[in-house]
Amino acid sequence: MTRNSGYIHALRSQGSTRGSIPSINIQDLPDEVLFIILEFVDVLDADVLHKVSKLFYRLLHDECYWRTAYRKTRIPRPPGPFEGQPTSYLRETLIRSAKVQLNWPPFVWSPHPTSRITFSRAALSAAKLHLSIIHGRWLITGDSPLMLCYDTCSSDPDWATSPQIFYQPHLTANFFRCFSMTAEDGQELIFAVSDTQVGTVRRKLNLFTVAIDPGYGPFISGHVFTLDLRSSYSGVQAVATGPRLLVISAKGLEHEDPPIILDVKTFQRFQIVPSPLAPGHHVIVTSFISTSSHLFVARLLNGWETLLQVFPISQIHPQSSTDGIRVLRPSHVIRTPELRFRTWHVLRGPKYEPLTGGTRITLMLSVFGPTSMDVASLNIVHLLLDAGGNISFTSEILWALPRDTTVLADSSHDGCIRGLVCGENGRRLMPFMIDDQDKNSTACGLFSNDITMSFKQHLVLFDGYRGVLCSESVVGVGTGGWRIEVVRFA
Repeated sequence: MTRNSGYIHALRSQGSTRGSIPSINIQDLPDEVLFIILEFVDVLDADVLHKVSKLFYRLLHDECYWRTAYRKTRIPRPPGPFEGQPTSYLRETLIRSAKVQLNWPPFVWSPHPTSRITFSRAALSAAKLHLSIIHGRWLITGDSPLMLCYDTCSSDPDWATSPQIFYQPHLTANFFRCFSMTAEDGQELIFAVSDTQVGTVRRKLNLFTVAIDPGYGPFISGHVFTLDLRSSYSGVQAVATGPRLLVISAKGLEHEDPPIILDVKTFQRFQIVPSPLAPGHHVIVTSFISTSSHLFVARLLNGWETLLQVFPISQIHPQSSTDGIRVLRPSHVIRTPELRFRTWHVLRGPKYEPLTGGTRITLMLSVFGPTSMDVASLNIVHLLLDAGGNISFTSEILWALPRDTTVLADSSHDGCIRGLVCGENGRRLMPFMIDDQDKNSTACGLFSNDITMSFKQHLVLFDGYRGVLCSESVVGVGTGGWRIEVVRFA
């Protein structure tokens, strides 16, 4: 008999002698029983409950409780828990994510901005080109010669007109943005990517680490990678981040400006070996996503089919070029017209299946229609990478989407994802949340035209973990003034 069952048996015996079941003081229950009860308590209620008594203060400051709650709570949040993540970070992050979830989807037609920054029209064009937000609070923007940091949560009434200098390139920054990610060991990493030009000939791509001082804000803490670029470099198109790799892709042809692939911890550079294309096949666009174990590369060929390659990160080919770049070769390849898409996100990370010897990964794709290059639906796609190098997949349509839409989202990589479907150049926003274990909600998610928000502004940034939207709007007709507005749902 266990300690708990003996305790309950003693209570029953005591009650039977008196003819009734005695009342039980909750403080007399074993901690094991109390922790079972606390599993049914909402995260936000638990955050208040610790103030009720010394008993609940002790229980709700238990590290195991918050780590278990982080793992089991089915809401979108940064990936975790990992061994290297402090319990205080997990608790704070989970509570903040629960507050966002409480207000999501936002049932409002005109969200009220919490902060605004005003620019001239010319300055706004440059500001949008370099716009980033760190921790849903610090807005990084500026023009080519100077990047500034605005604290949108500052109590200083002059914060919008007195920003801090964040980065000053040697002459001109053709591209500058900040990116956050959770490494495979749980460490939160923030990087700044800059394409800097000196004169008309010399160009460099730089990667900086970013740290946050609680009393000051974010700052550039290190210069960890630099690469000389050809003078006619086509420019940075996109930056894809994952728990292991950071991929910087260019606007131009891949054979002229190959993607720059870096390990986020060691800054070791990688190169991929693409599959040869048949004559007459041309790559329209290439996109990347990465997990802790694989790099996925999708190439849209002639607009009508997708070439998907999967590169195992752990299997590095022994052949390396003379400059120390390590070679990644594809383990799985598929060419199909059924996976033509505009955006893709990891919904559930790779999982090895012992029975089949394969690996399964779940993605969320905004899929093109069968006869057009317009987005037609939002799909959940299950990929199975078998032991023989083949890829099979099943695709489930969640919702039909309006034409000319894009999808912005942040995923926990455990089946939960929060995002926005953006149409009409970011003026029409349709919030959604997906939990692939919640079969009681329509199509495993929440999505309805009843919660569609019509913005007068253009959406320019979205942080799904922290529930932050950034948009641009006109200050006043004929004034020539424009502003970036920040809306929070936490």
